[in-house]
Parts: sequence; C-alpha cells; structure tokens
Amino acid sequence: MLLPIEKIIFLNNVAIFKNLKAEDLHLVASITKEEFYKNNEIIIQEGEMGDKMFIIVDGEVEVYKGNSGKELMVLGKMKKNEFLGEMAIFDEEPRSASIKSITDAHMLTISKDDIKELVLSYPDLSFGIFKGLCGRVREANTRLFELRKSLNVN
Repeated sequence: MLLPIEKIIFLNNVAIFKNLKAEDLHLVASITKEEFYKNNEIIIQEGEMGDKMFIIVDGEVEVYKGNSGKELMVLGKMKKNEFLGEMAIFDEEPRSASIKSITDAHMLTISKDDIKELVLSYPDLSFGIFKGLCGRVREANTRLFELRKSLNVN
C-alpha cells in the first residue's frame, strides 16, 4: 500500500496530472484507491460502461479491440506511469477497448463521481487535467500522421 506522500510523488510523474500544482496533486491523491490484478486478468471490457480510470503503478497491460468470436487486434501495451480508461470518467459512452494485465499489476483508480466532485469544488484543477488529456490527443494525432505517411495515404 502506498502512503499518501508516495501517491503524490507518483502522480506527479503521470502525464494527465503533471501540470497540477502540489496542492492539487494532494487532492487527487486523496481520492485514489489501490487495486491489484493478477497476470492475464481482464481489467476493462470493451463495450461495458465504465465508472473509473486507472493509473499503472507497477506492471504492464495490453490494450485490444474485439471479443471472443471476433478477431482480436492488439492496439498497444501500457506500463508504469501510464493512465487508461480516462474517457469513462468524462463521458457516458461504453468502453472503447479492452485492457488485460500481462503481468501482475498494481493500479491507482479514480472514480467518476470522485473526480467530478473534485473538479466542481476546485475548477482550476480541471485545466491542468485537460492540458494532460490534450497531450494524449496530440500524441495520437502524431501517430496517425506517421502511420498514414508510412502507408502513403493522403
């Protein structure tokens, strides 16, 4: 189990929270919960409604699309300091991909209700989080551009 100060230090190295002030990191750390997953355990199932996001403290996960009966497509792997499932805490849409652990994994989670209450109480905090989310969109755009370029698609 992580001590509160360890959570703050850890969250400071996670892209979605790196733009937050120390006092805001303390607030975020106070709403996290720890969860542990065994190797090959499903963490998120594509198509299900989600109510929390995950931050990888230790371990590695695989992101994939498709279910049994369909061809599975691995979209990538994620490891320590990366976050996933964040769309579920900001929209009302089903999960867009599945996530399973490919090692034992230690996660911090943040529930939709807790983050909503936090950003309503401390609105300035939301701008730091949004800046972190924008970084992820920019990164996805760059990867898409590079893929299209390598495939010679206009």
